[in-house]
Amino acid sequence: MLIGRAIRKWGLDEAEADTFRRVLFSAVFLGIMNSIWLIIPEVARNTLRAEKIFIPILTLMWPVGQLGAVYWSSYLDGKSDKSSILLAVGFFGRFPLIFGALFSRIEPILFCFLFMVLSFPAATASFHSIIQSNVRKDVRGKFFSYHITTSTLTSMFFAMMVGWLLDHNEQNYRWLIMAAGVAGLLEMVVLARIPLRKGLNAVFGNGRPSPHPLSRIVEPWRDFIRLFREDRAFLRYELNFFVYGVGFMILQPFVSLFFVNDLSLSYMQITLAKATILQAGIVGLAPLMGRFFDRFNPTLYAAAIFLSITVFPLLLIVTGLGDYDNPQYMVYFAYALFSVGWSGIGLVWNLGNMFFVGNRDVSRYTTAHIAMVGLRGMVGMILAVCFVEWITSVMAFAFTAVCWLLGAFLMFHQWWTQYRGKEEETDGNS
Repeated sequence: MLIGRAIRKWGLDEAEADTFRRVLFSAVFLGIMNSIWLIIPEVARNTLRAEKIFIPILTLMWPVGQLGAVYWSSYLDGKSDKSSILLAVGFFGRFPLIFGALFSRIEPILFCFLFMVLSFPAATASFHSIIQSNVRKDVRGKFFSYHITTSTLTSMFFAMMVGWLLDHNEQNYRWLIMAAGVAGLLEMVVLARIPLRKGLNAVFGNGRPSPHPLSRIVEPWRDFIRLFREDRAFLRYELNFFVYGVGFMILQPFVSLFFVNDLSLSYMQITLAKATILQAGIVGLAPLMGRFFDRFNPTLYAAAIFLSITVFPLLLIVTGLGDYDNPQYMVYFAYALFSVGWSGIGLVWNLGNMFFVGNRDVSRYTTAHIAMVGLRGMVGMILAVCFVEWITSVMAFAFTAVCWLLGAFLMFHQWWTQYRGKEEETDGNS
């Protein structure tokens, strides 16, 4: 009923409506996989008794693995058939997770997750191409907000089940990892059945690849640098995002350690905060944030989002420094406020780069955007691994707050100097 109302209200044609339904169906499986992934760091520390150094590795292997995006970019740029890529990601990137259920140590489980991490850029870029090809620009924000809402609602429901199952029997993590693999495969199968409505122009074109092995290694990085050299506005946008991202990379492992070591929260309390409360705000606000995204320049939008989420690390600092009998309530409050800005992060992260691409295939821009996640993930992992034994969680949260405030200022400065008064422009290079 809600889907039909949205289709009529937005005036979606038959192809857009079919894409909309399939994307929302795929989002259900994404939500199941996410509900399990978000608790894995705590499982590693609490159930598998992993050393502290494995927590930043586990939480940041995902972003570091995105460096492989540069090798996907040349293959995906202008490619008319994304379905084969999505199916390959499903069978070789997601399905191997089921084998993680066989192990009781974090090291082999990390190896199983590595397949998903390395294939993630191809899945994301292909998904973005579907949105770019099949959905009009003026409704993409609202369209994608429904995708976020659907995956989030699913994640909320399953996360509470995950927390209960783990508190009931910690060994249930085996079944949960297996379920994540199956759900990830089904998400890719559904997306693979969506045909591209129109062809997309390649950014650089696909010439004959060099037969020399070294060239095959180096050439994608040359194209990565070339894109930023030719599109300075996009480079500036990504550098601003980089500042925010480094703060986020530091935040992730220390949040998990903070909950397990400092606050001794149960699995149910952790999933209630990280899934139900955080994602309830996303569900309620994502449609509104989608409308805002369609109206505002992504640099100004990102500045407002980065500023709003800074309240989260500040409240965690207050929680860490205080002496509370029930600190979980401070955590719940922090996540409730965090959800307001976080509901817009997914939109600007997924759709912001489309502002700069014009009518060319967004795949190369998406893979460059994801590769930057890998670079900041590497920076974050190095810092976190070096300092996990030396700094407190409160100090890490303070560092995150500074990064997010600086990122907000830099995004606002880009909007002020490049786009103020030019909101009618359709792309970042007009």
